[in-house]
Amino acid sequence: MNEHRKKFMKMKRWLSSNSFIKHLGFTKKEQKSGISLELEDFSGDIENKKLQKDRNLYRQCILFSKTKVIQDCYKNNANLTYYAMKMLTSLGAGHLSCLNKTSIINGTLAIWGDLPLAIVRAGGKLEFIEEYLIDKDYNKIRIENKNLKAEILAAVCVLQRKGEVKKTFTYLLSDAEKIKGYKKSKMYWDTYEKIMLKYKPRSVGLKDIFPDDLLGVIITEYDQHSTGDMQIKKEVKKPKEIKYV
Repeated sequence: MNEHRKKFMKMKRWLSSNSFIKHLGFTKKEQKSGISLELEDFSGDIENKKLQKDRNLYRQCILFSKTKVIQDCYKNNANLTYYAMKMLTSLGAGHLSCLNKTSIINGTLAIWGDLPLAIVRAGGKLEFIEEYLIDKDYNKIRIENKNLKAEILAAVCVLQRKGEVKKTFTYLLSDAEKIKGYKKSKMYWDTYEKIMLKYKPRSVGLKDIFPDDLLGVIITEYDQHSTGDMQIKKEVKKPKEIKYV
C-alpha cells in the first residue's frame, strides 16, 4: 500500500467517526447553540489557514445540504456532505458540482458517470482512450459503416496508461441482463442503453489500470458488474445533528 493510499484510508476512517467536528475547532457551546455560517477570513500561519479553509468548507456543506439540488443521501446532513467533499478533494475532484456524481452505498462513498474518467484525466497518466459499440459481426457501430441501427453486441473501451501498452476491455449487452437487479433498472437501460453500456467496460478498465488515481473508491458501474445489485442502505444512522445559525 503506497503512502498516498495510507493517508487516504486514514482520512476515511477519521471522517467516518465524525471526530472531525472537534478537530475543526467548533466548541461544544457552538455545536449546541449554533455554528455561525459566516465565512472566516484567512489569517495566521499555514496550519491555521488550512483549518479555516476546512471550517469554511463545513459551513458551505451546511448550506448546500439544505438545497433541493443535492442528492437525497446528503439532504439535511452536513456531516455526510463534508465527508464526501473531503473524500472527493483527496481524489482531486473537490468541487461541489462533483457531489451530484456521488452517492453513499453501504456507508461508503461511491462515484459514477463521467466522474471516474475526469479524476483519471486530471491525474495526467492517461495516454489514450477509445470507446465504441460493436454489432453481431464485430463491426464498429458508426456513421461511416452505415449501421447506426444495428443490434448491439457489446461495448468496447481501449485504454492506455503512459509508458504501458494499450489494453482492451469489453462488456456484452447479454451480461447486463444477467445482473441481479437489472429488471429494476431496466427503465434506465431502455432509455440510455448505449450510455449505460459504455460505462461498464470503461469503469472496469479505469479500476484496472489507474488504481493509484481512484484509490479503491467504489465506481457504481464497476461494482455492480462485480457484485451484482448493490443496495443503498436507507437505514444507515445519521450522525448527531449539529445546530447552526
